[in-house]
Amino acid sequence: MVHSKYLNSLAPQQRNALMKDLYEQQKHKCFICEEDIDPSLHNVEIDHVVPLNLGGKDEPNNFRLVHQICNREKQDSNLIVARCIKRFDKIKSEVYRETGKSPDLSHILNKFGGSRFELPVKLIDGKIRYTLEDVEKEPTIYEAPIFTDELSNFQSFFTYLPIEYIFHDERGINPRTLSERVKELIKEFYMKRPQLHVGLARINIDNNSSRARVFIFDGQHKAAAQILLGARKLPLRIFVNPDLELLTQTNERAGTILRQVAFDLSVRRQLGSTILAQKIEGLQRDKGLRSDDYSFSEKDLVTHYRGEGREIKRFILDRVRNEIMNNKENKLRDYITLGGKEKDKPISYSAIDKTFFSLLLSQDILDVRPFFNKKRENEISNMVRLMNLVADIVLEGYDFSIGSWRIEEEVRAEREGRPTRTGPARHILDQHLRAVRMIKEEIMYNWVRYIRQIVSNYFIMRGLPIDEEKLWQEEFDDTLWKHIENFLKNLRNLPLWVDREKTHIFSAKLPYDWWSEVFRSGVTKDGIKLLPEGINLMNMIKD
Repeated sequence: MVHSKYLNSLAPQQRNALMKDLYEQQKHKCFICEEDIDPSLHNVEIDHVVPLNLGGKDEPNNFRLVHQICNREKQDSNLIVARCIKRFDKIKSEVYRETGKSPDLSHILNKFGGSRFELPVKLIDGKIRYTLEDVEKEPTIYEAPIFTDELSNFQSFFTYLPIEYIFHDERGINPRTLSERVKELIKEFYMKRPQLHVGLARINIDNNSSRARVFIFDGQHKAAAQILLGARKLPLRIFVNPDLELLTQTNERAGTILRQVAFDLSVRRQLGSTILAQKIEGLQRDKGLRSDDYSFSEKDLVTHYRGEGREIKRFILDRVRNEIMNNKENKLRDYITLGGKEKDKPISYSAIDKTFFSLLLSQDILDVRPFFNKKRENEISNMVRLMNLVADIVLEGYDFSIGSWRIEEEVRAEREGRPTRTGPARHILDQHLRAVRMIKEEIMYNWVRYIRQIVSNYFIMRGLPIDEEKLWQEEFDDTLWKHIENFLKNLRNLPLWVDREKTHIFSAKLPYDWWSEVFRSGVTKDGIKLLPEGINLMNMIKD
């Protein structure tokens, strides 16, 4: 129970009366999670909406009734902020259960009554005229000047638009999903710290139609935070009939070449995939091909866009990586943090990029027709199947409720019989400890390298000519997959991963070659024996 002189001064009957009043005022709902309260079943508490240390008053108007567990787990001391954060967490959970992905702005808009109407709009004499007749009782005709950028010739106007007229842009101009950053922005906006940059949107105005959709493509996190706090209108800069390909490239370069935007690597890959699709459409138009005609190679595409070869190649490789990560069959995706920091997930997208993608995927474009060909299909399907084996074998028993944050500290504290900095040491099960250790980037790099060697050896022993740089574009038979599965199982069973005396080693981030020597000889560079012997691949691929 929160410290309150007012509450402590109440007699039991008065406190019960206050709880009953709050219960009725809140329509039998917890103020934080907005789910039902049953006083006969739930432990409940009265808490200040605005904390006393932030200027809240110790009086009935500043009290609300909450589940005790919600009050203990709330992510901010201010109950209004805590409720908004809880709303976001609930939307995240719902979307993840349905799609296996993080939410984007469309999920927030749909939850709060947005994205309902196209905007009644006209372009007249260099000005925009529009009404909000679907939401206003007495529709007013609004007018805004159009500004033209002298360098790009892009036209735009500024407005303050109800969320009913705002849609999430699904064309991929900015493919970021919503991260934990939304929660920090909720706190910022609640403290009345202003939005320094307005959201960016686009609209296509057709002279034959008086209505058009407004698509927001930048500023999704700010928009989501404001909507969760109850905002019904958003300030926007809206581009009029923009060149989508150029707009997408501008956004992509802002996050890659110019580093103006903090795009995560996974987002940059999605942007590259979007631009590639636009480039393919451009080639099809230029060559007079149908939209379903892909009778050209990756090399043909690069040749067509002379002067952009390096970027086109990057976009092609982005597509391959993006196809792998977004494959609905990819079980490993659930364990990968695609952006920001998620303490419940053990692998960063960057670690996947430096291991699986760097070591196994070809870095070359193909001179094979059609554009979507069997070699690329093999590369994608082989990688997804490998990632599934890793999820099933290496990460078997991983506990998301424990996560990977400070695991070695927990193990060391339990071994020494003392608490951690945050409380009593938890007991970490062997399977969870094994998973966290094996999936560390520098360790994973080395066993992924061995998998590449297993594949290469298999083709060589069968006398098949192969390109070492394009191994994963070949077809793998069941015997080869059995070798890979056996290797991962035998690697998982090494006692090193559950040795609780080795926390000092796993706590440190050691170089790739440090672990390479351990795998090769069983001994560290400074003579510490970690394995009975070095890894023998012939033995490791046996049952």
